[in-house]
Amino acid sequence: FAGMNMAGFKKPYPGAHRMNSLDFEGLSCIVMGDVKTIKEGFVVIIQKDPKRRIYQRIILENGLLRGAAIIGRIVNVGGINKFIRKRIPVSMVKESLLEDKATFIY
Repeated sequence: FAGMNMAGFKKPYPGAHRMNSLDFEGLSCIVMGDVKTIKEGFVVIIQKDPKRRIYQRIILENGLLRGAAIIGRIVNVGGINKFIRKRIPVSMVKESLLEDKATFIY
C-alpha cells in the first residue's frame, strides 16, 4: 500500500488483521481478528465439547465477523479469515461457520 501511494496511486490502508496459531502437545489453536472486545449488540456463538477438547467461538458485530477462536478441531479457517479480512457480511451463513462441512462460498 505504501509503495502504491508513493507511486501516485491512492490506495487506502485497510488496517491490520491479527492471526496467531499454535499446536501444544497435539492441541491445535488458531485465533483471528479481535476475540477480546465484546460490546452490547455483539453476537457471540460458542460451540464446545470438553471431552473431545474442542472450543470454538466467533464474534459478530452488525452481521460482520470480528474474530474467531478455534481450539481442537480446526475447520473453515480460510473462509473465516477471509470473512474477517474483507469484512464480508455473514448473516446468512453464521450458523454454519463452525460446521465440519460448511456450505458457504467465499
